[in-house]
Amino acid sequence: MCPWAEPYEVHRDHTTFTLFLAFLALIMVGVFVAEAREPHLGWLVPPAGLVVAGVYAWRISTVGVAVNDHGVRLRMVLWTRVIPWSQVERAWVGPARRQSAEAMWITVRKPGEPERRDVETLLWLQGAKDWSISRNAVPLSPAGMAHVVELINQRTRDLTPR
Repeated sequence: MCPWAEPYEVHRDHTTFTLFLAFLALIMVGVFVAEAREPHLGWLVPPAGLVVAGVYAWRISTVGVAVNDHGVRLRMVLWTRVIPWSQVERAWVGPARRQSAEAMWITVRKPGEPERRDVETLLWLQGAKDWSISRNAVPLSPAGMAHVVELINQRTRDLTPR
């Protein structure tokens, strides 16, 4: 199978990760202080906290949309979903949920089912008013967003029987 490729270039802002890891370091200092009082738990909590923080930071740094010959992969912070090309109906840009931003959406229809479902991605147009609410979204220029939407829609049109 072909490797997954993100159809856009973006410079990811790692400010959120830095603040998160600084907060975690503060918690770890507190745990080490508490460890002086309860030595049998102190050796277990810091490594477990670092593993959880590392996995969380890695997931945040890999959010986005990728494509290959199989379909579209949506990677969010807590879940990843692969949508086969046969189920992708269209990609479009519309209002993001719970934020005043524009996000890319993918309309999905499973074969044999009349019902469509719209799935929001974390690709947002740059300049969103509520950018501080969701720093893990991937900011794209209008031209970059149009390119991704057109790439997905073109692939969907190529696979649609005429």
